[in-house]
Amino acid sequence: MGETSTSLTVIAVQAATAGVAMALGLVFVSVHLMSHQSARGHFDALAPAYDAQIPRARRRALVARKTDMMTRVLNERSIGRHGLDVGCGQGWYVARMVELGFDVDGIDDSAGQVASARQRLGDARVRQGSMLAFPAASDSFDFVYAINVLHHLESLEEQRAAFAELERVLRPGGLLFLHEINTRNVVFRFYMGYVFPLLNCLDEGDERWLLPHRLSTYTRMPVVHTEYLTFLPEFLPAFLVRALRPIERLLELSPLTIYAAHYMAAFEKPCRP
Repeated sequence: MGETSTSLTVIAVQAATAGVAMALGLVFVSVHLMSHQSARGHFDALAPAYDAQIPRARRRALVARKTDMMTRVLNERSIGRHGLDVGCGQGWYVARMVELGFDVDGIDDSAGQVASARQRLGDARVRQGSMLAFPAASDSFDFVYAINVLHHLESLEEQRAAFAELERVLRPGGLLFLHEINTRNVVFRFYMGYVFPLLNCLDEGDERWLLPHRLSTYTRMPVVHTEYLTFLPEFLPAFLVRALRPIERLLELSPLTIYAAHYMAAFEKPCRP
């Protein structure tokens, strides 16, 4: 009788534990589903505070670094000056590229972000639209770039569809610049999945990251140039970034560069035979 009671107690405890685990699991899933927004809704809600998500000095440094990288590649390959910023956000990169002498338009799916960008750039340069169906004719642009945008799409199929649209609006021989977070580094993948979403509202931890060594998953366009940059988190204060910059630069020039926090890949649209 004692053994039977003990067995029944163990079974009851196990059942209760399983029940609690299932209940908690359902609660967490329900909260996630209730709080989940589309990328458009997420960035609409974020628009008023978007400017404050990354320290201004750090953001300006990244904008300058990435636009300089694109400018160098465009000049080296004698690509034209007409470009499109896909997912332009508040227009920082459009403004910088225009300063560098390029004729760049911006497009974003978020009405809130477009409104903020128009305050900076004027109505003519920025319009609302989806990267899955651009309001632009085929072969319209010499170059197109998407900076930390494609990982917000809902599925692999949407990411492939976005690449197809990006290629469609490019002129033959034109370049697509993909700037993305490099989660090839497992430490940085953990940071982007669990730490970064707690520090600001840009990412939510469930993004679909595009790895730099697996880009053939998304498009048949060949990669003609790849660069890696930065090892320091965005939230570091400016004085610490300045102090650590020499070490970061050494890492960028070493074989460890493939584990940097960001990368830029340039794809070339094949010329028609």
